[in-house]
Amino acid sequence: MYALYVGVAGVLLALQVEDIDPADKVANFGLIAGVPASFATVFNPVAGALSDRSGRRHPSGSSAADSPPSRRCSCSASPTRSC
Repeated sequence: MYALYVGVAGVLLALQVEDIDPADKVANFGLIAGVPASFATVFNPVAGALSDRSGRRHPSGSSAADSPPSRRCSCSASPTRSC
């Protein structure tokens, strides 16, 4: 489903860019696609590092209380890891 969405969006975006400025459609599309990719390249690792600092993550929709005891964080298991 995601591949279909991204594929259709890429084609439709290219057609819209061509309708706006047919002479520079390739440069404009490159700019429109490249700027978000550049931000993602920089900020995804930053967001991941900040997320890692917040502690152990659990699957969405559940909490530590919902997980089985074997999956709960045990501070005695790793003295260097904060729980």
